[in-house]
Amino acid sequence: SPAIFSSGDLLLTGNLGYQNKSGQPFLQCLTGSGQVESGGLSAASSTGHVELRNLKGNYSIADGNLRADEVNAELLGGRIKASAVITNLDTTPVSTVHATLRDISLRAAQLSAPNPQLDRVSLLGRVSGIATASWSGSVAHIRATSNLTIHSDATRIRSVRDIPVNGIIRASYDG
Repeated sequence: SPAIFSSGDLLLTGNLGYQNKSGQPFLQCLTGSGQVESGGLSAASSTGHVELRNLKGNYSIADGNLRADEVNAELLGGRIKASAVITNLDTTPVSTVHATLRDISLRAAQLSAPNPQLDRVSLLGRVSGIATASWSGSVAHIRATSNLTIHSDATRIRSVRDIPVNGIIRASYDG
């Protein structure tokens, strides 16, 4: 798999505490909560790049569990709202992520992961819907579902290369 290079700054504000509990791992003794913000985060590899802008959300950590709520960001010309829970941080983490997508641009997604076979066309459409993923331990064990709708604005067609896309995607994956 290609190397991934990330950049950007996260600003965490809030409180963080530690109360030693005899015989308990460090992460079981850590507590905290607050807000997370970023003007922009990006990840790039040899196969593409993606950027999150204006990220804001809330987080808390207690008893070896991390929770992120009301995480909102701009993504691929649209918006994403997500929440995540990671339990058992000190042993085998169990992770669950829920995301709501709104007006994600197919064209922006196409440009973020260039494919020479698709360079001759421009996909027109916006994706909205929900996606959920969960896994235990490695993300290789992911289970994911999505229920997405793609709507195209046919009035935006400007050339024969423009392909309007409409559809419904209901998918599940069990890694």
